[in-house]
Amino acid sequence: MGMQSDLTRLRDGLPARIVPPKGGSVDLQDTMEATLIVGLSADPQERTVELVAVPSKLSPWARSGVSAHLEVITAGGENELAIPLSSVIQDGLAKIVFRRDPRDPDKAIRMEADLGVNDGRWVVIRSGVREGDEVVLDGVYQLMIATSGTVEKGGHFHSDGTFHAGEDEK
Repeated sequence: MGMQSDLTRLRDGLPARIVPPKGGSVDLQDTMEATLIVGLSADPQERTVELVAVPSKLSPWARSGVSAHLEVITAGGENELAIPLSSVIQDGLAKIVFRRDPRDPDKAIRMEADLGVNDGRWVVIRSGVREGDEVVLDGVYQLMIATSGTVEKGGHFHSDGTFHAGEDEK
């Protein structure tokens, strides 16, 4: 389904891409190139219009009932550097990214992210990362906890609701 407000930008024959849902075992890069057909029906309550994508070749994951996302290319656009949205984590008010240190692959550099638009899977990163740099994808929460100045690192709560760092003295 597409938004009715996008009807002026959508037309039959536009190039599209069918993308597998994130969070599963299917590689997110296993997309299917398709051609868009704008459907004949619309939903006035949801303000959506039916979109049909006809893939040129089916991927093994494409089966009846499997959900996917449809990306429609409406204009030429420009190439921008993007990273997986799941590699960005919130620490207080700041969005944080960890970039692997190019001089020492066992170290990660914490950076406040300068982000652009995202599509729910990828986000444009405007600075701090160059093409070829590696960003941390798995373990960003643990790195954020270890490097944050705002997250309590250890302790316990008492029944009155007060927090105490460290162990109870006996």
